[in-house]
Amino acid sequence: MNYNLHDPGMTDMLLTGLLVLLTLTLSVWERVELERKLIIASFRTVVQLIMVGYIIEYIFHLNRWYIILFALSFMVLIAAQAAVAQQKKKFKGLYGLMGFSIFIGTFLTTFTVTFVIFKIDPWYNPVYLIPLAGMILGNSMNGGALAGERFYSEVNSGMDRIETLLILGHDYKFACKDAKREAVRAAMIPTINSMMTVGIVALPGMMTGQILAGVHPVVATKYQIIVMLMLAATVTITAVIFVNLSMCRYFTKEQQLKKFLFT
Repeated sequence: MNYNLHDPGMTDMLLTGLLVLLTLTLSVWERVELERKLIIASFRTVVQLIMVGYIIEYIFHLNRWYIILFALSFMVLIAAQAAVAQQKKKFKGLYGLMGFSIFIGTFLTTFTVTFVIFKIDPWYNPVYLIPLAGMILGNSMNGGALAGERFYSEVNSGMDRIETLLILGHDYKFACKDAKREAVRAAMIPTINSMMTVGIVALPGMMTGQILAGVHPVVATKYQIIVMLMLAATVTITAVIFVNLSMCRYFTKEQQLKKFLFT
């Protein structure tokens, strides 16, 4: 079978706007009232992706390790900011904790995939490092955001039970173990659901992209298996680290719950 990648021209890109027009029509027809947000989101999608495409091409051309690390560090900072923005309650040090959790989750998974599995040479090869780190980072961000939001909700709703356990002499780690478990579980559910249905309900984006780019389907499948497993790892690592770190901020040194964080 001959695999040839079609390079979409400007006309092809403009014709894709028909799908946006259809979406706008349905939104107006059903009175969803999301037309303005959809137009802004569509515009930002086009502009941001075009910019990223040229930036990545420039980084590939330079092929300097310090520029690549700077780009990845910048991505981590933006990811942390986006994850923090989704939290119901902001507390001092939240951005740092989220950034650290995302960094560790992303670094450990990226290191394993690029250095141990793919053995890329040189280690900073942007063709591998940037796309893989980008996928890992995005899922790490979502994992941290979901875990943080769920943990706050669980502690807030179970405040009486937690304080009772503290009064009985248990430490805050024991008192929050159920909340922590539910938070990590909530962060992992979307990834697990994707893993349960991958290849049956839908073909993942990376696999589809590789096939469209001319990669043999079996080879694309192998890459996708690695990707799915690495994403599950980064979500779990990030969620566990962030929940454990943020849990400390909810209590005083005297093992008392900081109720003012839940008002």
